[in-house]
Amino acid sequence: MEEAHERFPALAGLGYECRGETLPGTLYIRKAGPPRYNLHLTLYGGEHWVEMLVFRDYLRFLGGASRRHEALKRDLMSRLARDPPAYNDGKAAFIRS
Repeated sequence: MEEAHERFPALAGLGYECRGETLPGTLYIRKAGPPRYNLHLTLYGGEHWVEMLVFRDYLRFLGGASRRHEALKRDLMSRLARDPPAYNDGKAAFIRS
């Protein structure tokens, strides 16, 4: 994570802004759009990194999971686009399941 902070000026030069830690050890970096880009940097091999790979694989390989996840995110975005914590809370139960 120290290296991520050291390299951030290069991303800032491309229009990205560091929004801080979203979870311990995970940085949220975004570039306002259009289009908008979101980067989440986390420790390679860390607990969060492993959890995100498991979730990715779940979406890829279990029938219909990615479509359900997409539908949920579209619904939440239509209602909660201006409230990121509520949007994230709305996804939490699906992700935990």
